[in-house]
Amino acid sequence: MASKFKRNGRALSIPAGLGIGLLISLVLTFAGAAALSHLIGTEKVGEGAMGYGIMIILAIASAMGAWGATSFIKKMYLQISLMAGGCYYLALLAITALFFGGQYQGMGVTAIIVVISCLVVAFIPRKNGNPFKMRKKAYR
Repeated sequence: MASKFKRNGRALSIPAGLGIGLLISLVLTFAGAAALSHLIGTEKVGEGAMGYGIMIILAIASAMGAWGATSFIKKMYLQISLMAGGCYYLALLAITALFFGGQYQGMGVTAIIVVISCLVVAFIPRKNGNPFKMRKKAYR
């Protein structure tokens, strides 16, 4: 007998959730780049720390975008998280082609950072309550 599964709460469609995740990632990327350039401009951080700052910004932005996409779609966490990371990576490639004349440098490291941060988000437990709490088994 076939049954219909109902999802709890309100979930968005996959394209809408991926779009919101991409928007979150891009906003955090631009905000992080602005904050990092401000810190370098006021000489609170040296120019040598720019590479590390960019890596941190990429990791946080891709993780938050994947988290936003999976929390809005509410199913297939691993696939949605990786698709959100792929959309973010493609957006970074497009931004590089548009603004920097296609000078692709360090794209392998960027891809590794995006994939690892999206995988971390995909494997975080999503259930309410404490995920490490041991449940007592009922005796029969």
